[in-house]
Amino acid sequence: MTTVLNKVASYLTGLSATNVICVALGTTLRLASTLFLGQEPNKTNDTVTLLSYGGSPPDSSGQKYMSAVQIRVKTDSIQTGLNTQQAFIRQLHMNSLGGRGLTTSVNSAPISVGTTEGGEKSIFVTNYYIKHIKI
Repeated sequence: MTTVLNKVASYLTGLSATNVICVALGTTLRLASTLFLGQEPNKTNDTVTLLSYGGSPPDSSGQKYMSAVQIRVKTDSIQTGLNTQQAFIRQLHMNSLGGRGLTTSVNSAPISVGTTEGGEKSIFVTNYYIKHIKI
């Protein structure tokens, strides 16, 4: 089944190694390696996880949707987490994701949601609305 997470993941995995997001994270985004959908892994390396959450209802014609996606970055470096999330905001805000919808950032800056148990990893999030994608 195609979901809004798949659309965003497809866009992100197509980014070049010199893209600002990949440079900030220190690596390219690859599914099941550095990029995960729907559930954050219990991994020791830095990860990016895409999570969907409820958006607005579709319009009455059923053709225009407002999906919502959260991007979580889990890293052992606070600076890497902040830089990566800020890079996501710069890259995705007002981006059409290759013509499939308009992405807008809900946040102007990354949100720190704390650390993992034991404090070894910091977690930062940003939230996005993606308008007009019919899946």
